[in-house]
Amino acid sequence: MVGRQVSAELDAAGVKAVFRLNAGKLPAYTGFARPDGSYRIVRVTRVLEAPALDPMLASSIQSGVTQAQQRSDMKAMIALITAGQKVKIQPNAIEGR
Repeated sequence: MVGRQVSAELDAAGVKAVFRLNAGKLPAYTGFARPDGSYRIVRVTRVLEAPALDPMLASSIQSGVTQAQQRSDMKAMIALITAGQKVKIQPNAIEGR
């Protein structure tokens, strides 16, 4: 069984090749070149549905992404304001807000 993550059994090229397959007619076959120059052939016999995402986990991920975006926006705004200007920002002046 393989997932979208690279593993010991399947490198990035293998994962990409497997997930490009048309799963409408199984078994399906694909192949890909390996970094050592060899060629691997893969047979896909069934496709499993991904489990449902826990709503609490989804909410936590969304909150983390939102916070990361806000930090990035703040850094970009500060860089824009200070570009070419003689501005001195005290480190603690904006962290507490």
